[in-house]
Amino acid sequence: MAILDSGLFVFDWSGVISDDRLPVYEANMALLVHFGKPTMTFEQWLPQTQLTAEAFLKSQGVEVDSDEAYRLYKQEYGKAIERGVLPHVYPDAPGTLEFLQREGKRLAVLSSHPEENLRREAAQYGLEAFFERFQCDVKDKRRGLIDTCKDMTTIRRNAIYLGDTVYDIRAATEAGIRVIGVANGYHTRDRLASALPDYIIDNLSEMIPARSLP
Repeated sequence: MAILDSGLFVFDWSGVISDDRLPVYEANMALLVHFGKPTMTFEQWLPQTQLTAEAFLKSQGVEVDSDEAYRLYKQEYGKAIERGVLPHVYPDAPGTLEFLQREGKRLAVLSSHPEENLRREAAQYGLEAFFERFQCDVKDKRRGLIDTCKDMTTIRRNAIYLGDTVYDIRAATEAGIRVIGVANGYHTRDRLASALPDYIIDNLSEMIPARSLP
């Protein structure tokens, strides 16, 4: 089955639609400072990114309650935005979403990104109308993907998830949903390939027919 044979396209947000790596990095470094841990460069941090702030902190030797980690992360992310460290929409995202919508595809978002931030970005980017469903603050993406297909009355084999981390790929695989690794986000193409996605693309514009995968 080719990519464009799918009826439902579910998108991760961070690293796929929105390039928010810089404000997320700033927030994570602020958390390390808060807990008395050494900071690192952006290049050192990127390969160590985790699904949640709690998981990242644990990888750095910080034991913290999930809700507290989430609260602190939201706080520090907001401070980064106030300082002018802003996320930006990937340039090819609007055109790709418009193309998929014209083709009659149904579109949804499933992300661990805080809902307040995600919806603000979607409004700023002018992308809200493309998506039938937003599911944010997701900690269990496997369960979230299953629920998305159920709520949108789509069988799982007719859905596809687009994510930029190995965690996205593993979640979709465990949910029985095909997955596209998008290699311009948090994890490199080689790292994505190690999780065995169904497809890997370098950017969303490869979804358009002239450049799409067979």
